[in-house]
Amino acid sequence: MTDGVAEIDALIAAEKTIVGVAKWKPNRESTVRLKATLAVNGAVRPGLILDANANTHTFDQHGAICLIYQEIVIERLNFHPHDPHTNRLGTGRLSGLVLPMGKHRYYPWSENQFLGWPRYTKVNLAMAESIALELPTYAEALAYFLDRTNIKGDLIPPPYDPLLL
Repeated sequence: MTDGVAEIDALIAAEKTIVGVAKWKPNRESTVRLKATLAVNGAVRPGLILDANANTHTFDQHGAICLIYQEIVIERLNFHPHDPHTNRLGTGRLSGLVLPMGKHRYYPWSENQFLGWPRYTKVNLAMAESIALELPTYAEALAYFLDRTNIKGDLIPPPYDPLLL
C-alpha cells in the first residue's frame, strides 16, 4: 500500500466535522447543491469537502453525495440514479457487478483504492455496491453517507417539491 492510499484510508477513518453552516443553493433550474469544507480533529483540511446535489422537482428525487479530496471523489453515494452501472472486470467481490438504474449505490474507497493515489486524472470511481438499507428519502441517504464517512454534524435535507406531470 502506498503512502497516498494510507493517507486516504486515514482521512476516511478520521472523525470529520462540517466547518460553518452548510446551505443548499440553487444550481440549475431544478437542482440544488451543497458544498461544505471539512475539518479533521478540529483542523480544516484543505481540499477536503462534502459535495452534494439533488433534484428538487422530479419524482423520485435523485442526487449524489460525495466526499472529495483535492478535487477528486474518494467516496460517493448515488441516490435513485438514472442510469445503470457496471463495475469494471478484474478481481474483488464487486467485479463485473451490474447495478440497475434507480437502485441506490455506494462507491467505497476500499473497493476503489486500486486506482491509486494521487490520481493524476479525475478517473471516475469504478466499483459500486448496492445499498442494502431502504433509504426512501434523501435525508436518510444523507444521514447514511455522513455515518459511513464519519462526518459529524446535522445537515438539513435539500428542498423537495415534486411536480406531478
